[in-house]
Amino acid sequence: MLGVLALFFGIFDGRWVTVLSLLPILAIHRTDSLHGLGDWKKSAVYLAVFGFCFCALWKGGIYWNKQRDNDPALSEIRIMRDKILTAIAAKSDTANSPSQQRLSPSVPLVASSLSPRDEGLKIANDITNFVKNRQKTMPSPETTEYMLETWRLFGQKFEGRLADELDKLGQRGSQNEELKAEVQYLSHSTGREEAILGIADKVRVLALLWPPEGFYTKTSDLDLANFALAEASKIDGMTSESMLKLRTTGNTAERDFFAWHFKECCLDQVEYLRAAMLERLGPVGIDNEEMSAFNGRGGITEVEQHLESELSSVLWYMPRFRAMAAKLKEKAGSTQSH
Repeated sequence: MLGVLALFFGIFDGRWVTVLSLLPILAIHRTDSLHGLGDWKKSAVYLAVFGFCFCALWKGGIYWNKQRDNDPALSEIRIMRDKILTAIAAKSDTANSPSQQRLSPSVPLVASSLSPRDEGLKIANDITNFVKNRQKTMPSPETTEYMLETWRLFGQKFEGRLADELDKLGQRGSQNEELKAEVQYLSHSTGREEAILGIADKVRVLALLWPPEGFYTKTSDLDLANFALAEASKIDGMTSESMLKLRTTGNTAERDFFAWHFKECCLDQVEYLRAAMLERLGPVGIDNEEMSAFNGRGGITEVEQHLESELSSVLWYMPRFRAMAAKLKEKAGSTQSH
């Protein structure tokens, strides 16, 4: 048996010392080779031969291991094996750690402490930066694979944040049905990066409808309602004046003049008063028709998109703004009576 093993190692590593281990075995393979020796001498010879074989095999094994360690191909395989084992161990440790449970990339790991306005502006800015960074790796010409990958990464990074932001803004009376549909079907979307930047712009517009923190915080419900009613009366005076000029002069440029004047003097005030009233009224202040007239398609907040029809949009919206102020005034009166 030892002779067979010696032959195997001798052939495998090419070491002559291992091959020599066969010689004493071949010398005693016949039982009559030790004829005439006593039992203890026979045992000593066998022990010496087996010892020699063992040392030769051991020496040959060391040589083979050295040769294997110096083999560039095997070294490369060992390096790759170690990297794979390290990666598997790291992944296993991460997966088993309670604090490192893997979540969907689109789900925020920590709820944002920012206001809806600040969070919306941050999302819009992050989307813009995402597109800029992607454009650095854009192939020329732009390929379908690149666009699909861009939208896939965009969905992973922003779908959850966008849905959460739209939900918060919707609860406060700010909505954009077109944007809501785009986010809902984001995983099926594709196209050029301009469409992603368009989503960022819509989020930014929605966020800016909400006032900065601190507006009207020290104003009572009754005073806030009266401020809103006074603003409505001022705007009603502006619309009446413009309508009179249109009837008497027929100058259609009056519509554009009204749109720009309304944007400069009143739009921000209406937006902030409305947001403050909705926050105090809660769900009872939400009205789908009012939201549509405010920032839906053709609403008063889209003044730059339809200058010629802004006058009509304001005329359509202001009664709903007045109704909201009346609700808050009624709430303030009932609170004071109690």
